[in-house]
Amino acid sequence: DFTASFLEVENNKQTQPDSYISHPFLKEYDIVVRASGQSMAKLIKHGDAIGLKRIIDWVDFIPMGEIYAIVTKNNFRMIKIITKGETNKSYTLISKPTDSKKNEFPPQQINKDQILSIFKVQACAHLF
Repeated sequence: DFTASFLEVENNKQTQPDSYISHPFLKEYDIVVRASGQSMAKLIKHGDAIGLKRIIDWVDFIPMGEIYAIVTKNNFRMIKIITKGETNKSYTLISKPTDSKKNEFPPQQINKDQILSIFKVQACAHLF
């Protein structure tokens, strides 16, 4: 699971998928997961399915201003827009909550060395 907030998620590498999806629009993605939380609600709603593509060489280059799923060394898995950081060793993480919650989710800095992996959010399917 990935959260749209800054909540800790158990990062268990032994966890196996509980199901597999065969869908023509989602087959090109590495994984499809459910998003949770409210910090990206303008773009990704709580419960939406998102298609993720792993970015292998994100340390060398990553397009700024795009939506990514980020896995950190301290057990966070979050969905944020990544922009240039305050230093060359950091990124700024941007949330897109609803207007009523925008003060709850200010931009935050993350050191690049705290990131284990990054996935590009390529698709979002709203589930009713």
